[in-house]
Amino acid sequence: MVNNLQKSVIAVHWKRFTGIVDTDYFASLEIFCGNFPGFDYAILDQCLNITKGAFEDESVLVEIQPAIKGVAVIDKVDLPNLPSWLFWEVNYSKLDWQWSYRYVIERVIDTGAPEHWAEMVRFYSREKVVQALTQEITYLTNLAVEAVCQYFQLSEESLKCYAKKQLNRKLNLDHWI
Repeated sequence: MVNNLQKSVIAVHWKRFTGIVDTDYFASLEIFCGNFPGFDYAILDQCLNITKGAFEDESVLVEIQPAIKGVAVIDKVDLPNLPSWLFWEVNYSKLDWQWSYRYVIERVIDTGAPEHWAEMVRFYSREKVVQALTQEITYLTNLAVEAVCQYFQLSEESLKCYAKKQLNRKLNLDHWI
């Protein structure tokens, strides 16, 4: 929550394709950049100081705003406690956990242990993981599909990857030639 001594916060307005803008409030620029490593602290700090409080690109508007009593402020870096070996082909320290959520969910489901699944659900929420599985993730192995259906109590037909596999079979795209 907002500290009574805190005079300003970092407001991050996320631009969505649907036109809806979500806003998160961070206690400091360091905390925002810690949660979203894809944003460079030095560049944002310089831009916010030069423009007197605003940075904008195609995905986000970052600005300094006065603290408002009662508005929830993110005051710590929250990263998932997942082992780096799950993400061996990327720079783990620079992985943007929010932007790459589909990749992270797919990787944890495909190669992670049950405790990794639990951490993934804690970090992203059950709703976001299920939404990614049913609407966005287009490939999982057959074993992963079975495990997902059992863990989340879903039917195979509700998974986007299952629908795509069925379409490929119908179009006879399952062969390698």
